[in-house]
Amino acid sequence: MRKYNYKRLSPVLTEHLHQCIYFYHLQPYVKDYMECRIEDVGIDEMIVFRVVWRCSSSCTFFNSAILSLLRQLPI
Repeated sequence: MRKYNYKRLSPVLTEHLHQCIYFYHLQPYVKDYMECRIEDVGIDEMIVFRVVWRCSSSCTFFNSAILSLLRQLPI
């Protein structure tokens, strides 16, 4: 980030990143798969974003119904 003259994460940029992280169901990690908050990571550290599944109760019910149907299929 220093290479592109970013000195810090501004509150506006941080808020935008948080919105994108939530919208795309991402979780930021630093090395060794340690969860992190983007504002706590150094500006030159690498952040890995992994997709996570956030699910509501209706979504959980829907997934359970699909799994039940799949179990009934002959393999």
